[in-house]
Amino acid sequence: MGARRQLPRGAILLAATTGLVAAAIVAPSPTSAAVASAAAGCLRDVSVVPVLSPQGCDDTTPPETSFGPSAPRVTAGGWINKRSLRVSLRGVHTDADTDPISLECHLSTDGAAPTAAQWQECDVDQVFTDLEESDAAAYVLWARAVDDTDSGIRWYDLSRRLSEPVDDVDQTPATLTFGVDTVAPDTTVAGTAPDRYTPGRPVVGTPRPRFVLSSTDAADFRCTLNRRSVPCAAGTTTLPALTPGDKTLRVQAVDAAGNLDPTPAVTEFTVPDNLRAKGAKSGWKRVRSASHLGGDVLRARRKGAELTFVATRFRELRLIATTGPRAGTIQLKIGSSWHTVSLQNPVRTQADQIQLRDELAPRLSGRIRVRVVSSGRPVALDGVLAR
Repeated sequence: MGARRQLPRGAILLAATTGLVAAAIVAPSPTSAAVASAAAGCLRDVSVVPVLSPQGCDDTTPPETSFGPSAPRVTAGGWINKRSLRVSLRGVHTDADTDPISLECHLSTDGAAPTAAQWQECDVDQVFTDLEESDAAAYVLWARAVDDTDSGIRWYDLSRRLSEPVDDVDQTPATLTFGVDTVAPDTTVAGTAPDRYTPGRPVVGTPRPRFVLSSTDAADFRCTLNRRSVPCAAGTTTLPALTPGDKTLRVQAVDAAGNLDPTPAVTEFTVPDNLRAKGAKSGWKRVRSASHLGGDVLRARRKGAELTFVATRFRELRLIATTGPRAGTIQLKIGSSWHTVSLQNPVRTQADQIQLRDELAPRLSGRIRVRVVSSGRPVALDGVLAR
């Protein structure tokens, strides 16, 4: 037998230690039902390795996920009006962890949670294209944040056949549900009373005209009156008290996806002037009434009661009055001529319109006189249109 070779003392210790480590790794515990255990408060996964890392460390707090702005914006009703969507994604640690975070997502058309194989890497600004039109919110976008460092380590303890119970990804993925609608609605405005004299620009007998707004799709409405915004809604809309003059109402429907009607509905009308009491002599009484122009109406019964008003550069002239079976008769002096007008009508009509000159008449300016020629019959005058 040859002489035994002596190893340095340090080498013997190293060999013994190495053998001990190897033995611990290859000799698993006979049971595997124990609950995973690692040092608390970890910010990073460290596997259990006897002697070197006897306890290990398991980061059990995954990052959280949220959605940021999108283009186009997903409306409150869950719609977009384009066939592509750019959406920003965000992952954050809720503790002091500084590991980098990546993002995974899946666009579903059935609403089911994605399987492990369906998750795909996503950018912080992710773009989806070729989206299909839908009658309902057909898409569900799933997104989750991933702790990049810990997801590559996987805490485990071979000596007890244990691995980390929770993956290093957000366990409650963020979801965004939406549908696609790129078809704009078509707007309709109705409600103006027919005008037998000027159908294209009707004259209304009230300072608060009503209009009925509708569209081919459930929608909100944007309205402007002479280019200024006014409140309006689907169905009957009553405009606020208007000043006299020509008005242009422009109505544009906007659907739940944000599609605007590219051809808004437009209606034009004219509000007459209110006849004021300052031009009335004895025999006239000013009666307050919210349903009349200017909130009042001039009434008279006495024959000879007279009032005057001034109009400049007008062609058409209309009188706004109440007609009915018991109404009286008046005369108007326009220029040098007197015109007799009976206010009698089989049906009582407030804000009836009597045309005295049409839009083709020569222009006039000056004082116009009105006098009652009947006796005891009611005369109610509300306004005048001179244009």
